[in-house]
Amino acid sequence: MDTARVQPGVAIAYRLRPADRPTNPQRLWHGRVKDVYNEACWIRSIEPEYENLEEIIFFHQIVGIDGGIEYELQSESAATTARSTAVPVSTASDPG
Repeated sequence: MDTARVQPGVAIAYRLRPADRPTNPQRLWHGRVKDVYNEACWIRSIEPEYENLEEIIFFHQIVGIDGGIEYELQSESAATTARSTAVPVSTASDPG
C-alpha cells in the first residue's frame, strides 16, 4: 500500500480486524485521518451515528483512500459521496 497517501485530513475506507469481532466482517467503515504513525493512523469516524468515534486503524485494514487536507465533509450527503468514490488502495509493492 502507498502509505505516503495516508496523511492527516484524508478520508479512508477500512474494515475491522477479526480481533474486533465484527458482526459483518466485509462492511466498510469510513473515517478521516487525524495522525499517522509507523504502521497505523488515528482516525475520527465519518459514519452516520459514529461521527465522533476515534480509533487506531492499522494500514493493512485500509482498503481505500480519498481526498486530502482540502477535502472537507460538510454534510451526511457529502459523507455518502466520499464513501462511494474512495479509490482502491494498491497492495502491490512499489518496484522503484
